[in-house]
Amino acid sequence: MAEKKTQDASRGKKKKLGVLFANKDNPFYTTMREGIADYASDSYEVIYEQTPFSVEAQCQKLSELSKAGLSGLILTPIDNPEILEHLLPFYEKNIPIVTINTDLPKANRLAFVGCDGYKNGRASGELLSMVTGGKAEIAIITGSREVVSHEQRIRGFKDYLRENSPKMVIEDIIECKNDDYTAYDLTNRLLLAHPTLSALYFTAGGVEGACKALDQMTVPRDISVVSFDIMETTKKYLKKGIISAALIQNPHAQGEKAAEVIDRFITDGTRPDTTEIYFPISVLLKEMV
Repeated sequence: MAEKKTQDASRGKKKKLGVLFANKDNPFYTTMREGIADYASDSYEVIYEQTPFSVEAQCQKLSELSKAGLSGLILTPIDNPEILEHLLPFYEKNIPIVTINTDLPKANRLAFVGCDGYKNGRASGELLSMVTGGKAEIAIITGSREVVSHEQRIRGFKDYLRENSPKMVIEDIIECKNDDYTAYDLTNRLLLAHPTLSALYFTAGGVEGACKALDQMTVPRDISVVSFDIMETTKKYLKKGIISAALIQNPHAQGEKAAEVIDRFITDGTRPDTTEIYFPISVLLKEMV
């Protein structure tokens, strides 16, 4: 756990720390929330909010939080001009903002805490090339085209394939909004529309729904899958051989670090040495489960 440098709560009323995730019912963010709580809950009143992948919903929550008397905000932002506009009241009140897991580079944020999405995408491309022998017809299932980290993973993936695996061809890119029901339906449609599809790359959530669709195929097909994050679903489908490999981001450590960075600034004005704090990724394979 990161070394705590928080105010002594016994000296008075706790300051308020806002946390806003652009995702609902995703265990990844549950783990990230636990990391934030482990660092900050003794010294802050932490206000947690989660919205679906909706610019309107995130703007509404930002508007509410801007009036909640916060001392700081940890945010997974949607990349949209309206979000930037709704951050203006925070700047006016000198409320520091740390973006987590996905960035908003145009925002006046204190720091970004997470993984390097572009490098993650390149690593995903290398992994999928290895498990397919460098030849495949691929569909990318992403969360949202308005999430910076998802777009970075797509860009890194494409660049790696173009530079190293020209026989890996991307046939389609679809958004599932990290929703398993949507991913299930879209995967079934992909399988019908692309009968020679041989690989799937997930940049974010929706993995359980899509893997369920693969598991229920009436005519078995050899489809390789690379995804992100270590959840019970990931372990289940790795064991079944449906997921070939998963990249792990360590959301708990990200949550702790984001809370530490914003707390140090609130407490004594200490800024991090860099405005992009990257965490390394690791790879999970079937024999490691």
